[in-house]
Amino acid sequence: RADGALYRSAANAMKARFLEGTREQIFGWLEEWVAGHAARTRTHSICVLVGEAGTGKSTIASEFSKRLEEQGRLGASFFFTRGTQDLNSPAKVFSTIASQLARSQPSLRVPVVDAAREHLKRGALQQLEQEFEDLVRRPLSTLSSIDHAPIFVIVDALDEC
Repeated sequence: RADGALYRSAANAMKARFLEGTREQIFGWLEEWVAGHAARTRTHSICVLVGEAGTGKSTIASEFSKRLEEQGRLGASFFFTRGTQDLNSPAKVFSTIASQLARSQPSLRVPVVDAAREHLKRGALQQLEQEFEDLVRRPLSTLSSIDHAPIFVIVDALDEC
């Protein structure tokens, strides 16, 4: 896993410089999106924040991660960073997300560990699609959407890898 990928890691300190009271419209929309998932009325399970370079997308992602964690809703976060080994390539993204999901969601610990064991039996270096399937999608599919609250995963700066 990539230890520096978490939103609150030292590698992401510059991205976490949020000025209170700013970007309230965006956060209002994001909170509505989260509330829609909590109420099971939202149909879009992926939210993509787009904008020009330097407009604060990473700061928003970092602050949103913080808010989700405070609410107990953040499952995992991965913040890509140019020039930082492990964070400038997709090689460790799914293993890192799986590791964080296992730590943040007690109901996923056993499914993630079991999935990782099975995955590694076929070798450590596999295609990203297979890593996602084995380490993230399969463990998540063991949860009942009726009995389990939505889990949010934040991925930032995908264009930096």
